[in-house]
Amino acid sequence: MRRSTQPPGKGRRRPYYGAALLVLGMAQGVQAQTIEEDAQQHQSVLDLERPGYEPRRIKLGNVLLSPELDVGVTYNSNIYAAHVDRRDDFVTRIQPRLTIEEDEGRFQWHGELSGELRRYASNGRENSESYGAVGTFAALLSQQLTVTGTAGYRRAVENRADPEVRQNPTLGPPLFDVLNGELQMRVEGSRLGFSLKGQAEKYDFVARANDDRDFTSYRGTARLFYRLSPMFDGYVQGYVNQRNFRRADIGSGASRDGRTIGGLVGVQVNPSGKLRGDIGAGVFRYKPESAFFESFSGFALEGSLIYSPRQRTALILDVFSGDVATVRNGASGRIDRSARLTVQQEIRHNLIASAAFRYRQTRYRGIDSRLNTIGGDVDIEYLLNRHLSLALTGQLVKRTGGNDMDRFERSRIGIALRMRY
Repeated sequence: MRRSTQPPGKGRRRPYYGAALLVLGMAQGVQAQTIEEDAQQHQSVLDLERPGYEPRRIKLGNVLLSPELDVGVTYNSNIYAAHVDRRDDFVTRIQPRLTIEEDEGRFQWHGELSGELRRYASNGRENSESYGAVGTFAALLSQQLTVTGTAGYRRAVENRADPEVRQNPTLGPPLFDVLNGELQMRVEGSRLGFSLKGQAEKYDFVARANDDRDFTSYRGTARLFYRLSPMFDGYVQGYVNQRNFRRADIGSGASRDGRTIGGLVGVQVNPSGKLRGDIGAGVFRYKPESAFFESFSGFALEGSLIYSPRQRTALILDVFSGDVATVRNGASGRIDRSARLTVQQEIRHNLIASAAFRYRQTRYRGIDSRLNTIGGDVDIEYLLNRHLSLALTGQLVKRTGGNDMDRFERSRIGIALRMRY
């Protein structure tokens, strides 16, 4: 679990993907564009309309409901992400979802309720249930002023491959609750504009043994941008991120709270051609509240670029470099650098695919530990009709590190039936 306020990488088809891109598009859109035009321009390749295969939606006035259900079985070659004594198993997943949205007018909103039931064939202690709800809204108050927001809650299951996970198969998978909220305002003139964004996240692990991992993060971001051309805006951005931990460091008793201040200079590509998104680079400075830990600086990088050479093809690059929260014993800080390249392609009218290659380097300060993780993901979906599709999924992951506890290899392959109303 990456503890930062960065968005997750894109890839697998999900009903909220289009809504997320809509919010991004409104934040970066050209003044003359309407909300409807932005939604079409930023729609995922995997969610484009396909005549004869469009799922039906329930309409209640201006509100649209879309129920879905995925049922699948996945073979996991290494369920505990272990270097030795690996255990494999078959995992059955049942994933219901309900999306609710109103997409007409200057004020639009999108909500989702979701859940996941996991059942292992041989390792019943790993069985789990997760669920969540998220809502987003976008308001075009004028040609110059846009306001967007997000709020959500989820009960999640920690990935056994997470660098911070505490492996204890006898206790079952670590569960945690996440509350998050975001509010952004963007003002845009003919050439000059600015945006302000506030974010908050609260992580709360269910087991008391993980109470020292609970923390709350508050982040504020300000961006000033200038229209260089109809396609490009240059920007400077500053941000402050405050993390408050529930408990002090176990060994020293010192507070683990800290603040990160950073700045970026970058370019954002307005959605008028084949390329869109933004990317910026700069520096950050982390300062802990306790003198027991040392301050440090580093290279900052944030960006997401989407290139669509054709309507039915998209290449998506997500990059990140910065500090993230850590509770690893002896570590005074953690710096992650990651990159993910995703290719989305409509192979045929009813055959769509997504493939991704990802890399992450995790480096701890205060201890000699550096982890390198590489992986690949693939999702191929065959649409049988407007209600049913069959999907094949695969994943390969390998992590290297300085000791055996940090190294592992894992492969997954699965099949799923996806049902839509």
